[in-house]
Amino acid sequence: MDVTSLRQDIDANPELSSAMAANDLQFIVDKYAEDHPLLTVPSKFMLNKRVLYAEIGMFTALPIIVALEDLASAPDRLGALMANEVLLLLNDLSPNGGVDISHPEARAMIDQLVARGILAQDLADQVKAMGEVHATKGFAMFGENVTLEHVQQAQAL
Repeated sequence: MDVTSLRQDIDANPELSSAMAANDLQFIVDKYAEDHPLLTVPSKFMLNKRVLYAEIGMFTALPIIVALEDLASAPDRLGALMANEVLLLLNDLSPNGGVDISHPEARAMIDQLVARGILAQDLADQVKAMGEVHATKGFAMFGENVTLEHVQQAQAL
């Protein structure tokens, strides 16, 4: 954390600089912990059939499962293997089972399913969004969440 940049940002914001002067450091931490309106970051989210049905509905999810099953028996060996692996993971209904949608390889597989016409882009975006959370304002500004220790260090400058 670049605490000098943090201190400069606090000093430039009247609300935060007043809190710093009043030694209300937790207020500053809380302000930086607010959700950023646009920026998201990956967050582990295990997706299996049960969760898929609950999140997007069985009516929407079943055609995806059928398309994956069709691809699993297709002559395209790479596509068939990918579909079989995805189906295997989606069938794991244990509490931590399924596919971690936040993982870059899972997200790339979703993009491949879109490219193959199995999944519509808007639905792919909806599924990928399950593995994302809003970043904090502090993370968006400094690349990591602002902690009380960071604010104390900035105060000491």
